[in-house]
Amino acid sequence: AESWIHTGDIAIALDVELAPTNRLRHVTRLAWRTLPYAFANAGLALAGPVALDLVGPDGDRWHFASDAPATTTIRGSASEFCAVAARRLTPPQTSLLGEGPDATMVLHLVRTYAQ
Repeated sequence: AESWIHTGDIAIALDVELAPTNRLRHVTRLAWRTLPYAFANAGLALAGPVALDLVGPDGDRWHFASDAPATTTIRGSASEFCAVAARRLTPPQTSLLGEGPDATMVLHLVRTYAQ
């Protein structure tokens, strides 16, 4: 995740456009798996499991969910989700949509790094 984030920072500084690849699936999974930590670190508790229903750079559907039914689901672009998790975009700068009691806080707290 860190390599992807900072490679993008350097590309921006050099005015080079990097096309997102399906390797972002790893960054997406990391951000999703660390949501309980992000909530706990903020002194909050998730109302229930969070699912991601995203579209990867090649148009493939990426679905991340636990075995238990999700109470919150985030939908949209995997690239945008990763950029929010990396703190390179804010949720309002994206087309990401959330449903459920934790949707706003998921997009606010999601990270690709420990805080």
